[in-house]
Amino acid sequence: MTNDEMQKTVEFILTSHAQFAADAQALKDADARAIRRIERMESTVNLLIRAGRRERKDLREKFTALVDAQSRTEDRLDEFIESTDDRVNALIAMQLRADERHAAFESLVGNTLAQMAAGNEARDQALAEMMRAITKTSQRVEAIEENGTKR
Repeated sequence: MTNDEMQKTVEFILTSHAQFAADAQALKDADARAIRRIERMESTVNLLIRAGRRERKDLREKFTALVDAQSRTEDRLDEFIESTDDRVNALIAMQLRADERHAAFESLVGNTLAQMAAGNEARDQALAEMMRAITKTSQRVEAIEENGTKR
């Protein structure tokens, strides 16, 4: 190899080495920038994870509160239903007793009227008077009912 060729080869090697060193430095710089970006992304991801965990915790607490409120509402509804059932049963019992008393009263009135009809003239007059009073009372009740209905 001639001196000139050797010189060109050395220059080529030196140029290639310089280019390689420049490329290596550019790669190091790009790598450093990429590392900084990755670190920023890791930091952002960590912030997002913490925020997500807080939101999930808040949501879990709200859901638990909602479940508790629903449970309390169901308990109160059960108590209300039980109380209403008791009241309806008491009302039914009162109505049955009232029906029995009413039937006994009707029987008593019927028996009394029968005894009066079978008695003497004074009883007949008393019965007639009672019938007039009942008629008058019925008319008054009907009048009151009509007035109450019109209101």
